[in-house]
Amino acid sequence: MRMVVPAPLSFNSVNPCTFIHVARDGDSSVRHLCGLRYRGEQTRADDRKGYRINFPSEHDFEGIEHMNLVASQVDRELLVSDLFRRSGMPYPVEWSVNLTFQGTLDPRYAVKEHLYSNFLSRVFGDASDSENFYRAIDPIDDPRAGDLTYFGEDPAEYVPYYEKRSNKEENDYSDIVELCRAFDPAQTPDNVFPDILETLIDVNQWARYLAIQACISNTDGSIKTFSGEDYFLYKVPVT
Repeated sequence: MRMVVPAPLSFNSVNPCTFIHVARDGDSSVRHLCGLRYRGEQTRADDRKGYRINFPSEHDFEGIEHMNLVASQVDRELLVSDLFRRSGMPYPVEWSVNLTFQGTLDPRYAVKEHLYSNFLSRVFGDASDSENFYRAIDPIDDPRAGDLTYFGEDPAEYVPYYEKRSNKEENDYSDIVELCRAFDPAQTPDNVFPDILETLIDVNQWARYLAIQACISNTDGSIKTFSGEDYFLYKVPVT
């Protein structure tokens, strides 16, 4: 793949670009009016930066509207994705690509599936958009975070810490409130906690997720490290 950016890339903004894809058989395709920005709150300060390409909805790339290009620890990214797949867990599809810039010494990047509509329909089926999908957030200079702490019954208290990736117009956070209430020992006594939790989460799936994270020694911020950032919650549709 090749990208053409008409101006120097601004650090925190989406910049216009043209995306050119050359297939193995030599056929090429060009997509204008794409958007390009740096990816990652921390990794965008690295020498080798990750990128996000946004394609026009009417001219996506092989069904992809948002393409993540990961530059950090590419081999690890691919291995971890495959480990989750082999473990029967939800996982982002990833594959390696070469992305070359003038003066580039290491062209290896990983394309990482954007965790939204394509991911949900692939993993959970066609009815996936009917339920809520969240990304936990840890705002700067805010003692609170999306770490499943119970903030009371007012849904507005949870909005800054759980970014909705689906059903945004409904603005319904009742499932998050219910889940956080269950994890609060003042709201949920120990003697009923196991039974209530079984109705809200797949306990075995959560245990497998935490075991895999321990196996790969992942210390990045997430619920696995008691940090309320950069992990995702999805309410699976009842079938």
